Amino acid sequence: MSTISDIARVAGVSTGTVSKVLNNDERVKEKNREKVLEAMKRLNYKPNLHARNLSKGKTGLVSIIIPTIGHEFMARIVNAIDSTLEEYHYDSVLFPMLSQSRLKRFSDPFHFLYHTDGLIISSLSLKHLFGKASLPVEKPIVILDTYEEDFDCIYVDNHEGGRLAAENLNIREKIFIIGGLESDHAFTSTVFQVRKDGFKQKIVEKYGSGTSVDEIPITLDWNEAFKLGKKLSEENHSFSVFCLSDIIARGFIEGAGKNGKSPGKDYSLIGFDNLEFAETLDIATIAQPVEQLGERGAKIILEKINGKHSEVITERITPKYIKRGSN
Repeated sequence: MSTISDIARVAGVSTGTVSKVLNNDERVKEKNREKVLEAMKRLNYKPNLHARNLSKGKTGLVSIIIPTIGHEFMARIVNAIDSTLEEYHYDSVLFPMLSQSRLKRFSDPFHFLYHTDGLIISSLSLKHLFGKASLPVEKPIVILDTYEEDFDCIYVDNHEGGRLAAENLNIREKIFIIGGLESDHAFTSTVFQVRKDGFKQKIVEKYGSGTSVDEIPITLDWNEAFKLGKKLSEENHSFSVFCLSDIIARGFIEGAGKNGKSPGKDYSLIGFDNLEFAETLDIATIAQPVEQLGERGAKIILEKINGKHSEVITERITPKYIKRGSN
């Protein structure tokens, strides 16, 4: 079995440098870091991370809490977090909230999630979960995709995203906002409401306060969106739609298609998120930099775990409009 001394010899550096690389010390010169990593690869060196972390009083684990599973957005953000953690020899524990019973378990201060080195909470509001922005743990916490005062957070400017949708939507006889209905208020992150607020604000600025915008709240469900697309395309000759998610946009387009109505021709539509299928289906959308969100969250939680920052970190990421045929 290879040792640190073997790695140092092959890499042509000191054992101290190898130790610093293994401990993610940023003071190591990049060329030396690359030499050490290449030597580790050549020697097939597998560090005993568990023993090393225990010696430091750490687990080498980060808890990731998300509202649900099965959506591309969540899969992408978890993959981005996990990949970044892996680069720094950390692993993750995933906990989808899913239900009130799981929320109750998460509220227990002895829950296993609180025994990791830190927590990343994505697309959930602590205020809605617990009635106040607090957790029963004294560990570093980073919030993603939601703004939380007094907590480290990285979030997309959903208000600006709504404004971008209104700025770019091809306005026709009627304007609809579709989506935003939460099946369980405790698991909302408020992003849908913020998107709606930004959209309506920009519509008023651009077209006047007398411009009517009809809101139709539905859950994040393809079937509901399909039925609504079919219904609205039957009842309206020319209209514009802002879907609060690409999932809703896809269902709506396919439902309207049953009546022979095409987006970009018979009506205008903009979605939100820029999910993978949006490009294939030519859906105009507001793109969220999901991978950037996850990567920054992972890096900040590791910095907090290692005591590199004491101040609260708040980062706002700006979305962008992606022009496609549906608009």
